[in-house]
Amino acid sequence: MAGAFHQMLAENYGPVVKLQTVFRKNVFYTFDPKAMNHILLKEMSSFPPIRLESGNVVLGNGLLGTAGEEHRKQRKMLNPVFSIAHMRSMMPMFNDIAQKLENTLNKRVQNGPAEIDLLGWMARTALELIGQSGFGYSFDNMEDDVPKHKYSLVIKNLVQVPALGRLSLYNVNFLPLLCKLFSAKTRTLLMNAVPWKAVHEVRDMVTYMHEFSVKVYEEKRRALEEGDEAVMRQLGQGKDILSILMKDNVNAGAEDKLEEDEIIAQFCAALGFLWTWISIRTFIFAAMDTTSNAMSRILQLLTVHPDVQDKMRQEISQARRRAETMRLYPPVAHVFRRAMEDSVVPLSKPVRGVDGRDITEVILPKGTMVDISIINSNRNTDFWGPMRWSGNPKDGFLPFRILYTNAKIPGVYSHLMTFNGGGRSCIGFKFSQLEMKVIISMLVEKFKFSPAPGKDIFWQMSGISSPVVVGGDGHPKLPLLVESAKLAAAAVSPNAEWTSNIGLAHDDSHLDAQIPLTKPQTPPPPLEIQPLIVSGSSKNRVDLVFFSDGYLLEDKDKFMQDALRLAEDVSGNQTFHTVKPLMNFWAAFTASEESGVGTGGKPKKTPYGLYRDGTELRAVYYAHPEVADAACTSLGKQCDFPILLGNDPLYGGLGGRFTVITSSILNGPQILRHELGHSIIPVGEEYDGGFAYFGVNAYHDLHEPVPWAHWIDQKDDEGEMDDIVVNLSNMN
Repeated sequence: MAGAFHQMLAENYGPVVKLQTVFRKNVFYTFDPKAMNHILLKEMSSFPPIRLESGNVVLGNGLLGTAGEEHRKQRKMLNPVFSIAHMRSMMPMFNDIAQKLENTLNKRVQNGPAEIDLLGWMARTALELIGQSGFGYSFDNMEDDVPKHKYSLVIKNLVQVPALGRLSLYNVNFLPLLCKLFSAKTRTLLMNAVPWKAVHEVRDMVTYMHEFSVKVYEEKRRALEEGDEAVMRQLGQGKDILSILMKDNVNAGAEDKLEEDEIIAQFCAALGFLWTWISIRTFIFAAMDTTSNAMSRILQLLTVHPDVQDKMRQEISQARRRAETMRLYPPVAHVFRRAMEDSVVPLSKPVRGVDGRDITEVILPKGTMVDISIINSNRNTDFWGPMRWSGNPKDGFLPFRILYTNAKIPGVYSHLMTFNGGGRSCIGFKFSQLEMKVIISMLVEKFKFSPAPGKDIFWQMSGISSPVVVGGDGHPKLPLLVESAKLAAAAVSPNAEWTSNIGLAHDDSHLDAQIPLTKPQTPPPPLEIQPLIVSGSSKNRVDLVFFSDGYLLEDKDKFMQDALRLAEDVSGNQTFHTVKPLMNFWAAFTASEESGVGTGGKPKKTPYGLYRDGTELRAVYYAHPEVADAACTSLGKQCDFPILLGNDPLYGGLGGRFTVITSSILNGPQILRHELGHSIIPVGEEYDGGFAYFGVNAYHDLHEPVPWAHWIDQKDDEGEMDDIVVNLSNMN
């Protein structure tokens, strides 16, 4: 599918479309948020990836080639190695590789602008990053004219050679049946016997990938057996993902321990059109191909918009958050699922059927193929606003704001489906973000990029979107004209002084895109602060602040009473009573123009705009997060965890960036304790998917910085969180 086809479907038919394959099988094509939530979260076990069988057969028993309990076990073991703390420890390695890339490109442009295939260099850089940080192996010295490592060529060929196109129909329609009818040994014999060159090409590539993965694994295993000295002699010094995974697996309980073939499989899967599973081979594949192509897309867009490139170069030290490229041009445009049983999929809003009737849910018979459009979800004008298509490309570089905050889009990051959603979302999305920000920031600071003369670029969707030259040989490449940004600036303004103030080695603010990188521009509302329970200085406490919403001026005393009641309940309950001496509670009153909480998705005239969406009772949302952020920020160290307290007697709440509760006497205290679990730790949503507690948004080890870290005596303790030893002496 080309991008234009996705756009045509969205513009002409909307978020729900019935398609047919060449074998006249029905396909349910959708980017409706409620349908995606149902398929990827609530009923994910009923909608496994459509190529699960082929992934398991060809590339091993890895994370995305498994389902159910086996999948949960593998994901639980892998989550800690993708924590923010571990990503932060990789920064020196990332910067070192970025420096090597800079040195190589500088040699190419030292005599003036030069045409360079940036896709090739992005692929080499991505492979080296995942090689060193993933399993302590160097594929490339990043010097010019050095032949690419064979693994790099194999991966590129496996995803983008014509072989996969010729095998795709077989993969979707026949391989699942063969998996049920024949054993692995019989399938291998059939593969060797069939006179089909494409099958043999893929077989040989997969054989090499497996043999290489086993080789790396055995080297790591021997080093671990020989002890710490042998581990330290290796490239990653035991800090790479594979070494940590192997050590954690040794110490894991019997129910969580992974088999040797599962660990080897953990690095071998393609992310895209043919395979979507993680395994030693998966990490290489996913981190190299999707990320390198995404970086290439960013660079190509910057050549089309030189004014944006110049502005980005000027402002890059401020690290303003921009996610538009990953929104508008996700490396993987869509993912496939198959209904394993008859299902009823709800829709977020009715669609008009061919008979003219409104449809609020779709019945999917067992076996129906489901095509979830990531690219159309990310461009859905109902939520992102008008004029967001690439017909006017500069629109894609404007700061965005989702219009419908209750969309419930199941993506793991910033309302985007770019990294998929639910229990099968991309486990390494923080790694990918870090890689792109380090490399792109360096490239844009040091170099200027322009379109190569006479070479138009077309992005083809062969699973993972790849650039090709129009009228060329069809092989993926991105030739751009590259020159030194310093020399380019000097040519325009000979007397201008070139300055650079990027400090990648010291700036880790990019590690958490959920935290604003600049102070909020919205002024805080007028706040009247009163202490509720204060145990000591805010410099050495965790401070929780109740902010009023829906309380009129005459309701101020009621708000103070409601806040005190909730603070006393929380601090006195067994959940928090052991750490009560470490906590401060405050009340921050702001008078509202209207009383209560909004309903039907419409907030009232209140500071933070709390409202219910009308579809359920339990969730209470906020319409003005920028105001809440400004209010909390204005209090400095006095506000660690803001709590938005709505003047409403009914059950309801929300966890996350801001804890939201109501003044319900019956349920308010229980809801507050529950939602603080989502906000402080933070634990994932329990209603959709169940095992979301193992998601990438939860704390998994004690090495990750937490607000209470300075009270932990045994900072290297590997025990449970409730076993942390806290020193209560000298706390004033």
